[in-house]
Amino acid sequence: MISIIGQMSKLFNYGSQVIASFQSSDSMEVAPDFFKQNVIGWHKAFVNPRITIERLIAEGDEVAECWTWGGTHEGELWGIPPTGKQATVKGISFYRFVGGKIVEFTSVWDIQGLLEQL
Repeated sequence: MISIIGQMSKLFNYGSQVIASFQSSDSMEVAPDFFKQNVIGWHKAFVNPRITIERLIAEGDEVAECWTWGGTHEGELWGIPPTGKQATVKGISFYRFVGGKIVEFTSVWDIQGLLEQL
């Protein structure tokens, strides 16, 4: 098991060097800046974020990641005011890389479970 605390900020130092514009699982075009702003929003909504990678499997240009994420809800999220509550959610993400950059990304996680905890 790998535990990552606040490591997403390191991704921002590389930006488009590691994330290409790509199609998400819901056919939305995702550019590096959109991805960055999304992560910044989560960091504003949840202080002390924790990500634990439970399983990481790579084959060829694809990577599958099972993870557990948690944090304290201290900022607005989707119009929900801060509750101060701890929240934890599990999910799985799939990545495809070309030339060292993420070109496809799909993530499935328990949004309803998160909302119920808030």
